[in-house]
Amino acid sequence: PQHILRQRTRRGFDVGRIDNKEHMGGILMGGTKPMSRIQFDKYDKDCSGTIDADELQDLCRSLGHHITAAEIAVALRTLDRDGNGTIDYSEFCAWWRKGESRWASIELNEEELAKLNQAIVYFNFFDSDKSGMISASEFVALHADLVKNGYTSKSLEECLIDVDASGSGSISFNKYTDWLERIDALK
Repeated sequence: PQHILRQRTRRGFDVGRIDNKEHMGGILMGGTKPMSRIQFDKYDKDCSGTIDADELQDLCRSLGHHITAAEIAVALRTLDRDGNGTIDYSEFCAWWRKGESRWASIELNEEELAKLNQAIVYFNFFDSDKSGMISASEFVALHADLVKNGYTSKSLEECLIDVDASGSGSISFNKYTDWLERIDALK
């Protein structure tokens, strides 16, 4: 695909040129900013170093994807790998590098949206300290509820090892939903 690159001239004017050079490791050949950085900076309107829900909605709309407020909420939870409520550049890059398939992870049909919304409600309910993470002690109650509702028959220890494979002692929303998909609880 063609990329429009900007170069700064001696007088400080931006001169656009069309270039067919591809990304290499996230950096465009020729020393210019990667498109992911250009897009991120463009929509980080408050220059906070992160993209919030409103900025994400602006980005999606300007790229021709008119997603609902509910989808934005789910997208933010999905893309926000560290659970702080915003998307930083590394989280944005992981999503941006997927190319056109990036939209599949945030544009959901009604059934998928309902299931993810249910996962958000569950996650928030069991995140009793509202830290954006579920601790091992908070997971005890969540696990009991999942067993009661027939989503898993595995022991608490087995589930905790599975959902928190890194052993960090905390479970992000993304770890949680990835785990729910693995145990077929979202199907």
